[in-house]
Amino acid sequence: MLIPEAEGRKEDWVAFAERLRQSGYGVLAIDLRTNESAGEETLVADVAAGFAFLRDQKRVDAARLGAVGVGVGADGALRFSAAEPSIRVLVLLSPRADAALDTVMAYYGSRPVLLAAGQGELHRQRVEQLARRARGPAELKLYEGEAHGLDLLGARPDLR
Repeated sequence: MLIPEAEGRKEDWVAFAERLRQSGYGVLAIDLRTNESAGEETLVADVAAGFAFLRDQKRVDAARLGAVGVGVGADGALRFSAAEPSIRVLVLLSPRADAALDTVMAYYGSRPVLLAAGQGELHRQRVEQLARRARGPAELKLYEGEAHGLDLLGARPDLR
C-alpha cells in the first residue's frame, strides 16, 4: 500500500507503482482526506480503509502486506502498522517523525522498517531518533542534499 504526502495524491505514485507491479507486487495507492492540520484519527482511518480494501482482494496474499508512506503519509503508515500485525514490512520516506512517534515505533515491534530522508531535511534528526527506537531490523538511509519524499525515489536508484 502506498500512502502519499498530506497534499499528495495517489497518482503521484504511478511510476513507482508500475516498477513494483513489474516486479510482481500487487499495489494500491490511496488518497488521504487529510492535510497537515488534520487529526491523527482521520489519517489512521484513511490508511485503515485502504488496508481493509487491499486485504479483501482475492489475489492479495494477506500474509505478505507492506506499506510505504511519505511525509505525513509515513507517519500514518507507522501509526496504523503499530496496531496492525498483518503489515509485515514498512518503508517510511521523509516521515515528519514527531516525538510521539517514538512510542508508536516501539509498538510496531520486531518487524522490519526502512527509513529514508535527505541530509538537509527539516526532520532528519527526528528520523534518526525514530530509527534508534525500532525494536526490529531497521535500516536508516540518509542521502546527501535536500531530496524529500517521493523525490528520493527518483534521485536514489537504490530505493527503487
